[in-house]
Amino acid sequence: MNSIIVLQSELSTELTATLVGERAAYAWDIHKLRSGVKIRAGVLGGKRGMAHVISATPQESVLKMELELESRTPLPIDLIVGVCRPQTSKKVLQVGSMLGVLSINFVGSERTEKSYLQSKSLGEEFIVEHSLKALEQIWDTRLPTVSVSQDMRRFLKAWQDEEIGADQRINLVASPGGVLLSDKDISQRILGSDRISLAVGPEAGWSEGDLETLSQAGFVSVGMGERVVRVEVAVTALLSQVMFVRDLLRGN
Repeated sequence: MNSIIVLQSELSTELTATLVGERAAYAWDIHKLRSGVKIRAGVLGGKRGMAHVISATPQESVLKMELELESRTPLPIDLIVGVCRPQTSKKVLQVGSMLGVLSINFVGSERTEKSYLQSKSLGEEFIVEHSLKALEQIWDTRLPTVSVSQDMRRFLKAWQDEEIGADQRINLVASPGGVLLSDKDISQRILGSDRISLAVGPEAGWSEGDLETLSQAGFVSVGMGERVVRVEVAVTALLSQVMFVRDLLRGN
């Protein structure tokens, strides 16, 4: 791991963090914390910087924090993903956290396996654990907002009621055969949007009913050509393409 991110509850003072139990064992085994070591660090939801290891054992580690950097600026992207199997959900959480999306929203779709909706992979503890590991790899402290909705229609109704208007947001849904993101009209709309919604289906893909529902909610069908890829691959590739289009057109 490239950094260690401590929890707010682990701060004994503003500048001192104490890790105990499983967290101390994790830091000892994974981060190789030892007395005298200096490591990149941050406080979840707070600032980033360096930490000096005052003492370390598999049972308890004490860190002196020097935090001067703000968390990284997030991408103005809201990721919507059809509820998928736990292993895939974990990968989506990690990709979204590492690339810095604003939110990750898991929604039940017509092709979602019902058992997945009760999976521990959608619980808060699982979400924080795997998002936190992703943040440690990129040395960031800001978690995406994560939501879970069993009904996509109900989720989209709330989505449409948000304050951000249609002129400021572009809604994209991944579908085989959809318009490429390099399309001039799509790329210009991405450039002119303050927020971007990107919807990616579960392993079995969006159903025709799902696509119709998303279309009625203002989502434009986009794709990557004829290949049908895994959920986590689609999420990674499409987010990368959206980022590239925004940066290229803005001359960054």
